[in-house]
Amino acid sequence: KLAHRKKTDLLFHLNPSTKEGRGMVMKRNFDPERGASRARGVAAPKHFPPNKVLELIEETRSVRNRLCWLLMFYGGLRISELGHIFINDVMRDPSTGEAKVVLAHPVDGLMTWHVNGRARKGTRAAFLTEKYGRIPRSELPSKDPEHAGWKGMMLDDGNTKQSYLHWIDPRIGILFWKLHAIYMRTARIPAGDDHPYYFISLRGDSFGEPLKLGALRKQFYAAAERVDLSSKTQGVNPHGCRHFYGWYCANLLKLPKEKAQKLMHHTSMLSTEVYYRL
Repeated sequence: KLAHRKKTDLLFHLNPSTKEGRGMVMKRNFDPERGASRARGVAAPKHFPPNKVLELIEETRSVRNRLCWLLMFYGGLRISELGHIFINDVMRDPSTGEAKVVLAHPVDGLMTWHVNGRARKGTRAAFLTEKYGRIPRSELPSKDPEHAGWKGMMLDDGNTKQSYLHWIDPRIGILFWKLHAIYMRTARIPAGDDHPYYFISLRGDSFGEPLKLGALRKQFYAAAERVDLSSKTQGVNPHGCRHFYGWYCANLLKLPKEKAQKLMHHTSMLSTEVYYRL
């Protein structure tokens, strides 16, 4: 961590005067995924207001942002996970017409690609290095604008280190595929093949570059304001979308906890149980 900071932090020379610089490692004691407490009776995490979800999506003008909101609200993705999706991770399920989205470990996920007409198999990290001279976004320094974290998840396929997104409403999966076709035709294909990432910047000189999550967060809050929601309201934040997904599984679909755990890719049942508290 300090090695990365030394490269990017202009005030790094002041670090020896801090506790961290003197070797006192501070342990993170709050995990937003698991909540602040495990005590019985603690309220479930605050989710985005359900009656405003579709309104926010409808009032969003950008097709790309609509795709992002659908993945977050109805696919349960963390905003950081959007930054690791490749173009080839989005495909159509011919049996249902829904979009099928692969969620692969950004470093160790296995895949196949072609070099000079020959098939190559390896990790995503190897693919990025060989074809684009890049490293996974999770391996970039935290202050790099293209950094995207990776919290980890329960894998559907341990061999390939990947999972699949599960739509909580199949109609949303069909809508996603329709919007995907528009997005690819009008934005992603014209942007070229300088990198494999699905979501790109659409503005100015940065057009075609991997979408920066900081910019996407700002646009999320701007969209919330258009439907009269304040960023100070509990649940009105990007992670509140994932909490909406968990709330939906528990309270509307009334799924067994084990099923909801699989849909949300929680490695621990404790993370799922918070949505089942009254």
